[in-house]
Amino acid sequence: MNPFRHHTKPTRRAYIVQGLAFGDEGKGSMVDYLCRAHDAPLVVRFNGGPQSARHVVQPDGSHHAFHQFGSGMFIPEVCTFISKYVLVDPFSLMKEAEALERKGIRYTQERLFIDPECLIVTPYHQYANRIQELVRGVNRHGSTGYGVGETRRDALLWGTYIQVKDILSDAPALGMLDDIRVHKLKQLREYWGVNKEADALLTELSSEDPRRVAEFYRLFAQGIQPMTWASAVESFPDANMIFEGTAGALLDETHGFTPYVTPSNTTFDNASSCAMRPNCHRCESACCGRISHATARAPSYPRIATSPSPTTTSARNGKGSCVSGISTSWRPAMPSIAVAESTVWR
Repeated sequence: MNPFRHHTKPTRRAYIVQGLAFGDEGKGSMVDYLCRAHDAPLVVRFNGGPQSARHVVQPDGSHHAFHQFGSGMFIPEVCTFISKYVLVDPFSLMKEAEALERKGIRYTQERLFIDPECLIVTPYHQYANRIQELVRGVNRHGSTGYGVGETRRDALLWGTYIQVKDILSDAPALGMLDDIRVHKLKQLREYWGVNKEADALLTELSSEDPRRVAEFYRLFAQGIQPMTWASAVESFPDANMIFEGTAGALLDETHGFTPYVTPSNTTFDNASSCAMRPNCHRCESACCGRISHATARAPSYPRIATSPSPTTTSARNGKGSCVSGISTSWRPAMPSIAVAESTVWR
């Protein structure tokens, strides 16, 4: 049975889209297509964070690189659910919402639902990420500098973290934010004097006022719609869903090529975990893996053989303090394929 064909039997279905290589496999376009082909009103993000970029180009030429919103947002009826496995950056999320509005995509905040258990990437995690990448010099990891890895490490090893549910109350999470800032300063004190650019960032971090961040989070919390996964399933009864992953399986934090990995589970596991919950019954799912023939990555990544003169750059890849000189890399051509495996949610 082909899981990508329409069925005459009224069966609720889910499609899990995840890359099988190093990212840049065309997941965004696949999600957009599946939403349209199967009238799916909900895209569920199940890994990664604000560092991801899933590109969708419309027939009229309009384009967006989706970072935190699901890649089906060009379709007016489609909503995004950010599951607890995704890290959220309120600052970049609001910028993305504004960018989508400028492109004619309406009611972005009304169409966005966030699990209260999501970890929040703070500016202090981003400072730490960028400082450590700078002091690595020629041994840099090729980090995007978004602070996703720092946030996950702090949550797993030190217990210094903040979640979406912590900013939903009237009182801003000022104390928690200051604890994170102080913790990062203690971790980074050995880097003073190693690199001038790192010193400048350390100086900024030392003078950061957590009240500014707390106030922004308070306003952010007023405009979002927190929702658990159980509530999402109930809110979209009998509706098809698209689970959207980020990066690729070969970048998985456990099974990838350390240190050139992304701080996330980039397999189908997180989506399957949602699917196996008791409230997700009588629904078939299909796992869709994507492999592409080309990729765009920072030259420091050794797993992709770059051309002798990798000078071609994409205007859609921005330049920043950590990601500068992104080039179009090359590897022996392989055909783009989609692999599907049908399973049943029990």
